[in-house]
Amino acid sequence: MRLIICGLSVFAVVLGSVWAGEPSEDQTKPSQESPEIQPEPTGHRVNDLERQRFICCLKNRQANELAEVMHNLMQADGSLDARVIPDPSSNQIIVTCAPKARSQVMEMLSQLDRPPAQIHFEFLILQGEYDIKDTKPAEIIQKLRELRDSGQATGLVSVQVRAISNQHVKMQLGNRRPVIMSTQMSRGGRSNSVSFEDVGCLISFQPVSFDSENIILQLEYESSYPGTEADGVILSEQADGDPVKIPNVYRNTVNTILRLKNGQPEVVRLSQDTKNQVMIAITGTIVPE
Repeated sequence: MRLIICGLSVFAVVLGSVWAGEPSEDQTKPSQESPEIQPEPTGHRVNDLERQRFICCLKNRQANELAEVMHNLMQADGSLDARVIPDPSSNQIIVTCAPKARSQVMEMLSQLDRPPAQIHFEFLILQGEYDIKDTKPAEIIQKLRELRDSGQATGLVSVQVRAISNQHVKMQLGNRRPVIMSTQMSRGGRSNSVSFEDVGCLISFQPVSFDSENIILQLEYESSYPGTEADGVILSEQADGDPVKIPNVYRNTVNTILRLKNGQPEVVRLSQDTKNQVMIAITGTIVPE
């Protein structure tokens, strides 16, 4: 009896060894379930995915403006893994990006944070009555400069100013002139009530330089100047005296967009009648960096 039990035990051990050494057909089939991914230890990251943070102090552009431009460019590109946060108080931007993207971000910053172009403008404004028949801008400019230098043109205004591309410039030239509003006659004489009228010109413009040859100029011009009292409107008239007249105030307004070639003049004409004309000759020259 003991012999039989021992034999069965040996057989079971041998059979178990065979089963352990030769897996069944079901065991050889690959599992259809996804393998379980073990979480990486805390604090471990792949080097290429480590994000770095650095701060850039801007020299020429505003932080809010530049951050928005970079954000739009990175969205359009899609392959640049970076985040830009502006700090307007210090005019800095904070960049968080992958190490491999840092060189691309720095290159983008160097291209965008460049000093804007400076443009030297010369405005020659002739208002009143003039007789210049030339149609070529270069000839008109030369004629106006000769009038300016000789002092023959009393209604000529010459302005030279340097502007920065994409920045608004506003200039006002003139004075305040008294204008009679009402008059009273008495035994002691005549007394007038006056009001002060702004006369002169207001120039407002914004240039944009896209390259070294072309300038887009958005121009607003307004001028006002009084006429002679003889041509004015009668304010009051006494039976025993001369009439009191108020001189007319002529106003001219121009609102236009011009395309200028670097160093080449452009002329704008505005004419209501022969005595109330405006000619604006503009020359824009891009200052080399």
